[in-house]
Amino acid sequence: MEELQAEIRAELLTAIKDGAAPDTTDVATEILPSIESSLARVAATGADYTLPHLHERVDAARSEMEAYLENGEWAKRYPGRRILKRFVGEHLPTGVGYEPFRNVVMEKMALSERRPENMEGVLNEILAA
Repeated sequence: MEELQAEIRAELLTAIKDGAAPDTTDVATEILPSIESSLARVAATGADYTLPHLHERVDAARSEMEAYLENGEWAKRYPGRRILKRFVGEHLPTGVGYEPFRNVVMEKMALSERRPENMEGVLNEILAA
């Protein structure tokens, strides 16, 4: 759902256009109309965000995520870093950072000789560069 929040944030921020001519001698007077028009655009954009509309967007995003889980695309869409960061934030004591946890996981994988699918291809690309 973070993607949906980012989409909505971007839609609202796109409506904001403020500024005054760079050579103005009265910034306050020059910038006020752009602020007012930005507020009007944000209000117009915000009017589209009714509860039913937001529920539709959440349902569509959920369906998309479920499809990614079913067809295996989740690994491309949701990188491991993001999943591990969320796991660390929700399940480990405060103060345990993502990087140390990631390093422990990588060390344990190396010791057990676990090699995720496509890892060899990624490493070969890095070495070839």
